[in-house]
Amino acid sequence: LATDPHMRSVMMVPAPSYTGCSGLCSYHNHGLHACGSARVPLRVRVRHGGGLLHPFRYHTRAASPAFLLQCRAIAPNVVGSATTAMQSVITAAGTIAALTAALVLYDEAQDVNGGFQKTKEVANDVSSADENPTLLYVAVPEGGANNAPVVLVLHEFFGLLQREAELCDELAREGFVAVAVDLFQGRSTRLVPRAIFLAVNNCLRPGATWGQSEVEAGLKHAAALGADVTRAGVIGFCVGGGAAARFAANTGAVRSLGVFYGKPLDDEAQAEALARAKTSVWAAYGGRDNQFSASDVDAYERLLTNASVREVCFERYPEEGHAFVRDLATVRAGTGAASDAWCSCVAFLKRTLQGVGTGAA
Repeated sequence: LATDPHMRSVMMVPAPSYTGCSGLCSYHNHGLHACGSARVPLRVRVRHGGGLLHPFRYHTRAASPAFLLQCRAIAPNVVGSATTAMQSVITAAGTIAALTAALVLYDEAQDVNGGFQKTKEVANDVSSADENPTLLYVAVPEGGANNAPVVLVLHEFFGLLQREAELCDELAREGFVAVAVDLFQGRSTRLVPRAIFLAVNNCLRPGATWGQSEVEAGLKHAAALGADVTRAGVIGFCVGGGAAARFAANTGAVRSLGVFYGKPLDDEAQAEALARAKTSVWAAYGGRDNQFSASDVDAYERLLTNASVREVCFERYPEEGHAFVRDLATVRAGTGAASDAWCSCVAFLKRTLQGVGTGAA
């Protein structure tokens, strides 16, 4: 700790404990603020291992010999204990980061070396209309696929898993040919860090395709089964919700769009494209979603409404966070937000694709 007689030079502290300037609080608590007369700014820099962590200013009074003596007396204790604490925090953070990276790499290796077994175990079909086949899960209504309306189902950031297959089976019981599309080229996971990587790499990074070619392959496959793709809809969850919205806007290929807490569109041109395609839009968001705020959702709804999209129906669940439709069990519970949102979406799809409740064929 060093200073000039008038406290106008820089005070350098190697590493005070950093919880809201607690190093400075220690100085203040030791009565250092009461010495001298004129208030002058004092700049303190916190350093650890030679690297600057944080600069800030603190106004104190001009120094007196007693102030300097007090500084010299308390500095070793403040610096010593603070350095130890900082080293412990850095060591713990480094350990957690290393373990997380190791788990992600191990999960990736298991997925790749196992031939993407987790997704292959779920998929029961593969697209045949393109050079790079896409894994699919297809559920057909009891009466068969011929002339039945289609619903494409796009998965969360974990990839195509059993959850999507079960939801497709539910849609087939409602009379739809339901096709769950693998957006991640066979990759899937249960680890959030790796799921984030998969979502960013395939959808969220600048220039990403949001799996548009895979979704197109799923729609072509439904057509090959004899389904009526002029009555097609697409729904998606989480990152799949964002992918569904972008597929609908970019292709104009679907009548109905269902978004479960997906990344909102923010482009007027995309909203106008939905309007031109006469696509109806349904969406559900939780009021406690930590990814999309209430104002984000309001702006999304306003964007679509201002573009004169054919139908805009937004459902809000104030007590729910992100990804509240967790699995088929929550849907079948018959009560709660997940069941309510799913039933609302299915009613929307039946009305816009089957004409149920409208008097249309």
